[in-house]
Amino acid sequence: MSHCLKLTALLVASGLMSAAVAADSDSDKLQGTWNPTSAINDGKKVEEPTLGEFIFSGDTFVMKGRRTLRGNFKVDSSRTPRHIDLNFNGENGSVVPSKAIYKIDGSTLTICEADFGKPRPSEFTSVAGSKESLIVLVKAENTAPKSA
Repeated sequence: MSHCLKLTALLVASGLMSAAVAADSDSDKLQGTWNPTSAINDGKKVEEPTLGEFIFSGDTFVMKGRRTLRGNFKVDSSRTPRHIDLNFNGENGSVVPSKAIYKIDGSTLTICEADFGKPRPSEFTSVAGSKESLIVLVKAENTAPKSA
């Protein structure tokens, strides 16, 4: 048996390979354009004009709204709830990290994001004083992943 096959067998047996495949699978499911249906920020409903489409392409994202925000993301579907790290492109090449949780249910994506520098949320809620954002998005039909 070759060295690569032995390593793959070891990873599968230890469960590490299945977690990596699941993470890739969730990353694949995120690819494309998502349109927000509702959002709550710090316990208050966000009005539609501030929301825009979210585009995931490869390991990058674009959030369109009043401002266009760009960055990269990483998912960890081995955690419960599942984790997503959103690293926003800041000024002068800086990175502004944000911790979030997510769930995908068919064509619906729910993300609960902590305010910058705050701990990752543990539940899909946004209550007054939490500084957490809860957004529900629906996959746009017939969209191939766009360049972020």
